[in-house]
Amino acid sequence: MKSCRVILKHLKFLADIKFENPTHRIAFTEYRLAVQASGDRLERLNTVIRQESERWRWLPVVKPLMLLRGVDFLTAMTIVAEIGDLKRFDHPRKLMSFLGLVPCEFSSGASKQRGSITRTGNGRVRKLLIESAWNYQHPGKIIRAIEQRLDGLPQAMTEIA
Repeated sequence: MKSCRVILKHLKFLADIKFENPTHRIAFTEYRLAVQASGDRLERLNTVIRQESERWRWLPVVKPLMLLRGVDFLTAMTIVAEIGDLKRFDHPRKLMSFLGLVPCEFSSGASKQRGSITRTGNGRVRKLLIESAWNYQHPGKIIRAIEQRLDGLPQAMTEIA
């Protein structure tokens, strides 16, 4: 896997950095170990979340969301956990309002002027959706990880994604 090789090269580069002052080397090593410990903790938490999600009633909603570019397992889980049942929104406008993705409006009499998004809804999901949408600025490619997500899902869903 190319990304693993890049990470290993970067870690080797960091390990080979030389410092004149030994205390700088100690501080740098401590920072590297703290970053490594945080990464290990995130891996453990992701593993537990994946294991526990197998029994979650909303898992069938999570898998189709993962077909969208920029939406991986944890992003999809967070979106579904924060929004809940999508059927409670009888129109897409209500969902967008819940997320704070509708434009604000300044109106007086017959004049209406629309501004930027209101940002009054669920900020966590709004941030995830905006960050995920950045992946649509480039043409899509189906890589091995995305092919694995497509397995077992209906053809109609995979064609949309």
